[in-house]
Amino acid sequence: MERAKLVAKIEDAFKGVLLGNGIGLYETEAIDNYANDKKMLQARLNDRDSWKKWTDVPVEVIEVSHSALCFVDAEGMRFLLPAFMKYAVMNYESSNSASIDSPIYALFNNPVFAQTDIDEYFNHQHYETFAKFLKFMVLVAGEEYVDSFCASQAYEKHWYKYDTDMA
Repeated sequence: MERAKLVAKIEDAFKGVLLGNGIGLYETEAIDNYANDKKMLQARLNDRDSWKKWTDVPVEVIEVSHSALCFVDAEGMRFLLPAFMKYAVMNYESSNSASIDSPIYALFNNPVFAQTDIDEYFNHQHYETFAKFLKFMVLVAGEEYVDSFCASQAYEKHWYKYDTDMA
């Protein structure tokens, strides 16, 4: 799949997704820094004031938030993962940010995806998009730019079954 088609697939699959009550980027930073309750609440409010849609999250913020996906809940993952995937697809050749690999690692082994209620947050179109993303990272981006080994493991471990090209 070519880059533009994958970006369009990500945008279409997650069109209209909002943060809702999920953990956002500022809140993940507060969690990571062991913030007190007051700072945690302020971070949560900042997330809701800063971006209404996942497409509003600036590239510059994603670039410096490589650990964010480690601290989100399912709703936060649904909101942030497409932003990180799009960032990785668009910038894997030009960025040295660890955020390029963040969505790969999230899809490989994030506990959010082991939750019993995960299908309340993600649908088949999301899962198919994850499979396409991982396949792109292995076959197009490759080991020169991303952790393609981990992307391959994530694809083969779980997401391959949602790849419509394999059916």
